[in-house]
Amino acid sequence: MELSLYQITDIINGLNSNIIASQAIFLTIVSAYLLVAYSVGRELTKYQAGFVSLIFFMFMVIDYFSAYALIEDVYEYHQEKLAMLDEQIPNKAVNDFIFGIFLSIRLVITLGSLIFMWQVRRSKRPIGVS
Repeated sequence: MELSLYQITDIINGLNSNIIASQAIFLTIVSAYLLVAYSVGRELTKYQAGFVSLIFFMFMVIDYFSAYALIEDVYEYHQEKLAMLDEQIPNKAVNDFIFGIFLSIRLVITLGSLIFMWQVRRSKRPIGVS
């Protein structure tokens, strides 16, 4: 089935909206995890902290793969759109570089969140004391 320029542009806009929604979900999950870590992290048993961290990590892995799929789809439809307009198609390396930055930021946030939980659990100070 041949898509029109309008349809391809509409699909790209929809995919970009999904990427933005994915980012909002990512930040919501990270915020919830950090809130749990900060408020009750030290009081959780090893099993509870491990379970919460495992669930958090699994959500992050799923998020990475879904973000990758969305970015790949945007790139593919963008290639089709540029071909229809007889414009130069960007190098795949550019797309991979952008995704690498995107993933790196999310990876740093994920690892930072896990380290935050670990630090809260190892802290000997009462919460809120410097």
